[in-house]
This record gives sequence, C-alpha cells and structure tokens, in this order.
Amino acid sequence: MRVAVIGGTGMIGRRIVADLTSRGVEVRALSRSSGANALTGEGLVAALEGIDIVVDALNIKTLLAGPARRFFSTTANHVAYAARVNGVQRVVCVSIVNAANGFRRAVASCGHACRCRDL
Repeated sequence: MRVAVIGGTGMIGRRIVADLTSRGVEVRALSRSSGANALTGEGLVAALEGIDIVVDALNIKTLLAGPARRFFSTTANHVAYAARVNGVQRVVCVSIVNAANGFRRAVASCGHACRCRDL
C-alpha cells in the first residue's frame, strides 16, 4: 500500500507520516516544498502517481470562515481531481471535531469535493 499525505510536513501531517512509516507503510509526504501545491494544483497529478490512498492533512492559519472556506474548497477540489486522474481509490480528509460552523464548515468541504468525484 502506498499512501500520500498532503500537508505531510505540517503539524498533523508529519505525525501521520511518522505513524504510517512505523507501521511499514510506504508513505510519500507531500508539501509545497516537495513540488505538490494543493492550493494551485501544481504538481499534484504527478505527485499522486502510483498512490493507493491520499490523506489530506492540510490546514490554514485563520479562523475566518470566508478565507477558510475558499482555501479548503479549492485545495479539496485539486486533491480530488488529482486523485481521480490517478485512480486513487480513497481520500481521507483529516478534520476536526464539530465541523458544523464557520471555519469548521469550511473544513467539511474536503469531504464534499471527494464525494462529488466518487472517491
């Protein structure tokens, strides 16, 4: 099994990468510095080549609903598109508890984008 962790160098992503690696999973930690930019979509299709599962562990440093919604909607659509092009069977979106209001609702857009692409 090959897993790509988008946001793999961030606070949560690096922990996911470490945990999966300790379990013997082949992990590819993706980030802007690795050439995979989820906000622009640049490099994502190539980065997900040969990947079975994608973990979206992206975050944004804002609690404002508007910017958060734009960020998560945009990145989720880029991730879902790149996953679909590569035949990825599953995308796991790391979220937070009570994703119902404002910023939290923006995080839920990841799941919506993936469902719309049958992932």
